[in-house]
Amino acid sequence: MWDMEALHEHPSEFRWQETSLVTDRPRTQREFFFRKYYDFFRKLGEGHQNILEVGCGRCTIGQYFARDGKEVTCSDINPHAIEIAKENFSRAGLYGVMVKADAAHLPFADGSFDLSISVGLLEHLERDDMRQCLREQYRVLKPNGMLAFINVPQKFSIQTLFQKHDHYHRERLAPEDYARACREAGFGRVEWFYINPFPLMETRHELFWARVYQTVYRMRSWFMAYPMKSNRVVSQAHVLLAVKR
Repeated sequence: MWDMEALHEHPSEFRWQETSLVTDRPRTQREFFFRKYYDFFRKLGEGHQNILEVGCGRCTIGQYFARDGKEVTCSDINPHAIEIAKENFSRAGLYGVMVKADAAHLPFADGSFDLSISVGLLEHLERDDMRQCLREQYRVLKPNGMLAFINVPQKFSIQTLFQKHDHYHRERLAPEDYARACREAGFGRVEWFYINPFPLMETRHELFWARVYQTVYRMRSWFMAYPMKSNRVVSQAHVLLAVKR
């Protein structure tokens, strides 16, 4: 999600957002985060072929899935984001369907996808739009299809000490609120958990922090099934999972 007014006034300052974050050797914090998010999504995608990334931005997760041979559709309401996603896929020699669309009013047929994913979308929507968005995910998923969203709501945590103020609209809803909205949308099994205990530090020492986080991640993997799992105090986000009945 972008600050559209700032984007149009100062496009060069947003150039970092236009590059692909897909890599097997992360050298920045964001590359590290998205790579580990994808590792989680990939396990959910086993046996699933048709993947939808909603509010895709540069479509990083979708690009990872496309590299693994999945059929990927990426949607975003921002036409600039769609153009960036197209460029990233083209540069990588990958195929994906890019669609400018409102997440609350998707132009896809019922039962089109096995897995719907998103990183950092729901918390930017007004509550009525968020509920409509979840109803749309339910509609476009196949029976037994899964929704897997990573939400980054506005909250106070230790992360706040390391983050600069931003001007994006961001809801303060708790994970339980999103889970309740999923059930109201018709989903059956719904669960959530906190993820990402790694604060987003200043970018002057990106490679250093990326290496530190990878080292800590490897150490956590010795005793944790999902090393990105966290708790409310230090988490940067939470995962929302829901299965269509």
